[in-house]
Amino acid sequence: MTIGPSLVALSWFESWPHKASGAGAAGGRPAAALITFGRVPLFFYLLQWPLAHGSAIVANVIAGRPFGYLLLTPPAIFSRPWGNGFHLWTVYVCWAGIIAIEYPLCRWFAGVKQRRRDPWLSYL
Repeated sequence: MTIGPSLVALSWFESWPHKASGAGAAGGRPAAALITFGRVPLFFYLLQWPLAHGSAIVANVIAGRPFGYLLLTPPAIFSRPWGNGFHLWTVYVCWAGIIAIEYPLCRWFAGVKQRRRDPWLSYL
């Protein structure tokens, strides 16, 4: 169910006409944002883990729920207190917040990769 729609979406995104400079897509801001994330995929991936963890802590604090299990090393995610989960809309709000935080950081790092040619930057 997930790979089929993903392949259709990939085909649709690749059919959007791109500007000659490669700086963005003629499809508008959504396409430019996706291109920004695509230029720094490992940076995006590595950054999302601490942000998701921090988001879980903040959500528990706001909800007035215990969050000590999230501060253990490694986090005791399988021994969380009973009934300590969140509704799906809360997860989506946290996800949108993480994307909003990551976008300027990914945009900055894409600029760093464009300005500098250090070999290690090609991995991030």
